[in-house]
Amino acid sequence: MMLLEVVAGTLWVWWLLGERPTPLAFAGGALVLGSLLAKGLYERRLERRLRARGAAQQGSC
Repeated sequence: MMLLEVVAGTLWVWWLLGERPTPLAFAGGALVLGSLLAKGLYERRLERRLRARGAAQQGSC
């Protein structure tokens, strides 16, 4: 939910105040969003591995 507030707030500033970001600002934003996406995908993959490992251990008992 917090990420949505950051993105929406930025869009409001562009729309209401007419502020124009520099190319470097776009690059920084892309870096942040890419990092968040990579972290989310990594955590999802790790969670699936842990679930599979737990299911395998329960089945072998």
